[in-house]
Amino acid sequence: MKLRVVLDTNVVLNAVKALSSLDDLRPVGRSPLPSEGQRLESLLVLALAVFGCKVEPVAGPALLGEYRSHLRRLEGRCGSVPNLLKMLKDECRVVEPREDFVRACQKAHPKNDPADAEHAAVCIQEGAKLVSLDVHFRGMAYELERRGMSLEVYDPYRFLLAVSR
Repeated sequence: MKLRVVLDTNVVLNAVKALSSLDDLRPVGRSPLPSEGQRLESLLVLALAVFGCKVEPVAGPALLGEYRSHLRRLEGRCGSVPNLLKMLKDECRVVEPREDFVRACQKAHPKNDPADAEHAAVCIQEGAKLVSLDVHFRGMAYELERRGMSLEVYDPYRFLLAVSR
């Protein structure tokens, strides 16, 4: 059985940066500038997802929209972006999250972000792991646990360790 995973946009963008050496690519969200190691780890996580190795990528509509909007800005500088978008769309199982999960996740988010709440809600609903460089998801996981919900959050390195076992 494959491990379900939601790849946050910052992981996908770091993977593209590792592939294309786009040094002026700005991070998404509040994550710090990624190190070279984080870029390569993100690339490996993305490769696992798009090639169907050990993991099944899942995404809500908001996350697919983020992939499209952020990656399309890079089309002129990285020729493989259209192919990557197609692969992500083809490989991701799109899930419409339950509203009660989305509301609970919005309450647990430090800034009540609806897109991040949807990402977390999809994870809870599908039993998926969230791979992200955004540290606020760990705080959300703690808040959600207090409410009886489970959100597992990994950075790319820890996710690769978990998958390799």
